[in-house]
Amino acid sequence: MKTWLLVFFIFAGLSPAQAYVPRTKTIVKKMSNNGGRRTYRVVREVTLQNSYHTVKAKETWTIAHGDKMKLVVESLDDKNPWSFVILYDKGKRQTISSQKNVKSYPKSPEFFEPIFHDRNYKSLMRRLVGFRFMPDWVLQTPEPEFKEGKSKITEEPFVHLEPIDGSITYAVGSKKDASGEPGGTVLWVEQDSFQIKKGRLRSKAEFSNSKYQSFLGGLKLPREQTITWKDRLATVKLMTAESVSPKNDFWKLDTKTPSQLPDDRLVKEFYSRFR
Repeated sequence: MKTWLLVFFIFAGLSPAQAYVPRTKTIVKKMSNNGGRRTYRVVREVTLQNSYHTVKAKETWTIAHGDKMKLVVESLDDKNPWSFVILYDKGKRQTISSQKNVKSYPKSPEFFEPIFHDRNYKSLMRRLVGFRFMPDWVLQTPEPEFKEGKSKITEEPFVHLEPIDGSITYAVGSKKDASGEPGGTVLWVEQDSFQIKKGRLRSKAEFSNSKYQSFLGGLKLPREQTITWKDRLATVKLMTAESVSPKNDFWKLDTKTPSQLPDDRLVKEFYSRFR
C-alpha cells in the first residue's frame, strides 16, 4: 500500500504537503467556513431533463443557515405556469396542501443543500454522518492526545486523496456500498479550498459542482451544478446571491399563497427527492 501511494504521489506531482491528509474534523471545520455568516437570497435556474422531456424552473432560496431555509419555485414556461413554496425548519419540510393547509414532513434523505450552509462544524459533522459519508463514531472520537512523544490517534481509513477533474480532493466515504459493490457514498472535497467538488448518495444519485464564487460574508457557492440519477439530469445555474434581512413573519407559510406541485412526474420526483 505504501509503495502504491508513493507512486500515486509521484505521478500526481504532489509535494509532501499536498500528500498530507488531515483529520476529518479539520476538513469539516474548513468546509463550514464556506457557509457564510449572513442570511442570503440565492436565485438559481434549474433545467430538468430525461430522454423525452425538459422542464425549466426558477428557484429563489432564502437561507439563514443549514437548518433554516425557504424555497420558492416558479415555472419558466409561460404556457404552463405553476409555483410552490417549501419551508425547511427544525428538521422538517413544510408545504401548503391543495386544501390550503400547512403540511409537515421529514426532510428527504437526499436533500443535500444544507451541507453548503452549515456554519457550525459539529452540525456539519452530524449531517455528513447522516449521509453516511463517514461513520458515526467520529462524533465521539476525542481530539488526538499528545503525551511524552506518543500520540493516541484513531485511524480514519475512510478518507484518502483522489484526483477529480484536475483537482486533488479529499475523498470522504467508501467506494463500495453495503453489499460490497462499487458505488458507495463519497464526498469529494477540494484540497486547497475545501469546496465540495462532487458527492454520491446512497441511492447512487450524484451531484457535481464547478466554478465556485465568493459572496459577501464568506459564502462560497458553485455557479454550476449537475445532479444525475438513473436517466435523468438536473442542471442548476446560479444567477444571483445577496445578503438580505427578512422579517420574522417571512419564516411562516402563508396559506393564501398559491402553492402546488405541477402534474409532472419529473418535477415531482426532483423536488420530493433533492429538495
